[in-house]
Amino acid sequence: MASKRTPLLLLPQPRRVRRAAGTFKIADSLPLRLPPASDASELTAAQQLADDVRRLGVDTLISRAADATATVQRGIAVRRGKVSGGPEAYRLTVHAAGVNIVANTSRGTYYGIQTLRQLVRQFGRALPALAIDDSPGFPLRGVYHDISRGRVPTVDTIKQLIELLAHLKVNSLSLYIEYPYRYERHPLIWEDTEPLSAEDILEIQNFAALHHVDFVPSQASFGHLER
Repeated sequence: MASKRTPLLLLPQPRRVRRAAGTFKIADSLPLRLPPASDASELTAAQQLADDVRRLGVDTLISRAADATATVQRGIAVRRGKVSGGPEAYRLTVHAAGVNIVANTSRGTYYGIQTLRQLVRQFGRALPALAIDDSPGFPLRGVYHDISRGRVPTVDTIKQLIELLAHLKVNSLSLYIEYPYRYERHPLIWEDTEPLSAEDILEIQNFAALHHVDFVPSQASFGHLER
């Protein structure tokens, strides 16, 4: 059972957290309502949360609200609304009757759900009552990953990395590439390797967009186009 003294293991730390007495106890069936015009990224985040609570023996019922101001008793309501802090800001509140996430954009609601996922992983089916107001301190939060040393990661591995980075609210990924790209007219660059193809890059880019991660190209040239 969580108390107000139990530290929150959230990464990154939100800008503002206000603890309160009480808990929200998740039942065996958890309704999760998204905004009426929710996009694919919000549905993706909702499905991630559903996977997390499924491990706790909870079935999640995901739906879209008919009313943008609708709330959900004993469940989770995600909606668009005005909060301070810009397009990535969100407000997350947990109380005995349920959970509410409000954000200016789908990017904000995505990040609000990621924070809720961390709470679920820490506290299980008894979430502590609290209110979180959060927005990033920097507009660009990126990772530069060298894939030209050793084994080239597969598309699935890169997707897993994107999901982890987005969960931590990183919004930019660049793969440093020397030889491991399949230049169709220049096979000597990548022969005897397992390079990424143009189709792979597009697949990764589309997946990253679902998680609000900008996939930034980075191709070394001339003297670095070899192993």
